[in-house]
Amino acid sequence: MKQYVFLCIWSVFAIIFFVTSIRVAYASYESYGSKNDVDFLLIPETFTWRQYPRVWTILKFSNSMSKFSLVYSLEEADCSKNLLRNLSQTWVKRGENINNRLDQNRKVKLWRELNDDKFEDKLHTFLCTYKPSKKEKDLD
Repeated sequence: MKQYVFLCIWSVFAIIFFVTSIRVAYASYESYGSKNDVDFLLIPETFTWRQYPRVWTILKFSNSMSKFSLVYSLEEADCSKNLLRNLSQTWVKRGENINNRLDQNRKVKLWRELNDDKFEDKLHTFLCTYKPSKKEKDLD
């Protein structure tokens, strides 16, 4: 009986510990351009700096006739040479069977010149000048 009571009390403390230690994280999106029913978004919380600065971006297609609804891409900037490349892309197809909705390409692409029509100049500026807040740095 004593073991049962001890186990119940320990279980309550364990549950309280795990419930209070859970932190919910919400990502915020920042628009860096919009053109022809396509929104160009970036997620500042995903900013990292390896050899080059990186951030996850999203292309959101508003036109319901578009083949894709979203394209997620991990973009990387070469600040000194004014170039971009994507390290990974995932395309979310509109109206497909749930098992066939995603296409992925994780092959690293070659460096490319900035395309102003896709607001890549603004994305490059963000990557090369962004300084995460102390709170964001502590989460890494």
